[in-house]
Amino acid sequence: MEALSLFTKKFKRSFKKDTSISLATKLKQCEKEKIDALHELDVLKCKHMNLENDMHILFETNEFLESKVAKLQVELDKANATFKKLNVGSQILDEVLSSQKVALDRGGLGYKAEGSLKSKAR
Repeated sequence: MEALSLFTKKFKRSFKKDTSISLATKLKQCEKEKIDALHELDVLKCKHMNLENDMHILFETNEFLESKVAKLQVELDKANATFKKLNVGSQILDEVLSSQKVALDRGGLGYKAEGSLKSKAR
C-alpha cells in the first residue's frame, strides 16, 4: 500500500511539473501571439491611414471632375444653342435659294412686290 501511495505522490508531482511546464509553454505562446497581434494591429493601422489618405485624394479628384463636367455641360449647352441658330438660318437660306427667284425680285424678303411689278411692266 505504501508503494501505491508513493507512486501516487510521484505521479502527482510529475503531473504538477508537467502542468507548470505546460502552463509556462502556453504563457510563452500567448505572449508571442500577443506580440504578433500587436504587430498586425500596427500594420493594419498604417494601411488604414493610407486608405484614408487615398480616399481624401479621391474625394478631391471627384469634386474637381464634377466641377469640370459642370463647366463642360455649360459649354455644350452654349454650343448647341449656337448650332441651333445656325441650323435655322441655314434652313431659311435654303428656302430662299430653292425658290429660284430672279436676283432683282425681292418679293418675300420683306420688300413690297411693287418693285417686281415695275420691272415686268417695262
